[in-house]
Amino acid sequence: RSGDGIVRYDVAGNALTNGSNTTTTFESYGRYLFADTLKWVNEEWVDYILPQTYYSFTHKTAAFADLLDWWAKVVKNKNVLLYSGMGIYKVSEAVSESWQKDYKEAPNQILYSTRRKTVQGTVFYSYTALKNAFLGDVSSNSGKGMKLIKEEMFINPAVLPEIISMTPIKLPGVANLEVIKTVSGNKIVFDAVDNAKSYVVYRSDSSMTFETKQVYKLLGANDIAGKIEYLDANVSDTQYVYGVKVMSRTNTLSDGADFTMLDFSVIFTDESGNTLSTVITPYGNAAVAPLAPTRPGATFVGWSRDISAIKSDLTVSAKYSDSKLTVTFYGIDNKVLKTENVDFHESATAPSNVQEGYTFINWSIPFGDVIYDLDVHANYEINIYKVLFKDYDGTLLAELNVEYLQDAVGPLTPVRTGYTFNGWNQEITTIKANLTVVALYEADKFTITYVNDFDDSIILIKEVGYGEALTYPAPPVVRGYNFNSWTPEDSVVYADMTVHANYSIGEYNVKFVDWDGVILKEENITYKEEVIAPVNPTRANHDFISWDKEFGDVVADLVIMALYAPYTYTVKFFGPKDEVLHTEEVNYNNAALGFTAKVEGYKFVSWDTDYSQVTEDLNIHGNWEKIKGGCNSLNYINGLSMLSLGLVLFILRKRSFI
Repeated sequence: RSGDGIVRYDVAGNALTNGSNTTTTFESYGRYLFADTLKWVNEEWVDYILPQTYYSFTHKTAAFADLLDWWAKVVKNKNVLLYSGMGIYKVSEAVSESWQKDYKEAPNQILYSTRRKTVQGTVFYSYTALKNAFLGDVSSNSGKGMKLIKEEMFINPAVLPEIISMTPIKLPGVANLEVIKTVSGNKIVFDAVDNAKSYVVYRSDSSMTFETKQVYKLLGANDIAGKIEYLDANVSDTQYVYGVKVMSRTNTLSDGADFTMLDFSVIFTDESGNTLSTVITPYGNAAVAPLAPTRPGATFVGWSRDISAIKSDLTVSAKYSDSKLTVTFYGIDNKVLKTENVDFHESATAPSNVQEGYTFINWSIPFGDVIYDLDVHANYEINIYKVLFKDYDGTLLAELNVEYLQDAVGPLTPVRTGYTFNGWNQEITTIKANLTVVALYEADKFTITYVNDFDDSIILIKEVGYGEALTYPAPPVVRGYNFNSWTPEDSVVYADMTVHANYSIGEYNVKFVDWDGVILKEENITYKEEVIAPVNPTRANHDFISWDKEFGDVVADLVIMALYAPYTYTVKFFGPKDEVLHTEEVNYNNAALGFTAKVEGYKFVSWDTDYSQVTEDLNIHGNWEKIKGGCNSLNYINGLSMLSLGLVLFILRKRSFI
């Protein structure tokens, strides 16, 4: 779509734009195709996008640079590769632009693309124009331009860009890389790698750095008996260093393996170790042996080592029909398992080949008919163990095949809503067996704030794990208000929350009750509502005093009783001479206490009035009997005492006269 060419981005990195800085473009999504290619990029629905930027730099309404600049900005934040589409066919069209005027239009478009970081290459349309130009047709601007591209720009093989929209697949590097000098050139041989898409061969006349400029040849993945071979015939006498990387289906390259062209020294000796000759032999070639010395009584049978393909410095000695040959068996890491001396053409006996973590395949060379000193290596296949990564609910996250003692590489960090990934439930390093590991999570913590809605005060702040049921503290007591409920109620925690304690004003029942339980007044009131007492009640022979409770600030149901004081009467007790002997104040209908009446010279008999239930003022007179002798009982005793004393004195006097 044509627009102002400005591209902005939202927080997700999506391009926000009204179109390229052009005035006439084909809006495929606004017509019959309904293909919104900008949306394809923003949603990352495609691995790469190839816009038809077919116009030239000088096009008046849709110039190449304006188109490519816009697309380069569109893919900036997205895992989508961008290639520039070049319309070299336009050279043959009758249009007035630089395609017909400038044979450097095509090279300049390539150079312009290389200066845009997000442009990964150029695609030509059509192939016919490309082929004719590459075959040497320079009769047109496209032919001249492609000749320039071929000779100055397309001089090295190009490694395909990695597909950034896919999870990278990195294959292991090649093994057993060899470079053998032959009469035809340098033969490069290495083991094929399973699932390889292709191989990148690097070559350097100095050290191997695997730089882009060292890319020499791209090889297909077809192997012969598990080997990949390539003959580099363009070598002359240069000693090259070669390197190889494996490309996977995501165009991801493996680590590099390199090999330098080498020559080796082969020293030939007699049985006593005396040097017969030394020859310099290129890697993989046969060494030229000297004439072997003769020995009486024995026949020369050969040299102690195979010299048909030299791959290291070597010392070999002459062997005879009565010589002993040494067979050495090696295990993992070239550990010597056994050394055995055998006669010429005899067999050696292999040792045990059991090795933890490996499955024995075979011995590297036969040893049933020994004619050389042999180094026999056990070939093993490293055990592959299955490592299953499962989520907390048993969902399979990834299934990996991991070599013995290698570390498993976990999948992308799993996501569980409300939880933070906390690793795996067991170690995934140095794998030695099939393994199932489960993702561990820690519940995210959320802050729960409990608020008193009455005054907005904070009751409690605490952290609660994701998915846990909400618990509630004891609601605070608010004077005059009733706690109703918590909001929300019976909830589960999924985020920070504020929980409210809800209150309503208190409603209370107030009863005014008389002394005998009769309800004088009853009403329902709310907190702080004024309570008005009834008219003071009356009670016979009693005075109303007050109510038994305060009711100015009611915060509970109340029963308020009327309090009375009974009337009080005076009770007087009189003696025989109308003198007041005793006075009491007695409540209505109560009994007077009375007292023990004692008056000198009188004996108390009774009171003349009943005072067991006083209902008025009383004057109570006693009934008395006068005691003879004018004394009361106490004086009577005293008198008897005095009389006795007198009689004694009288008797004493009487006797004194005798």
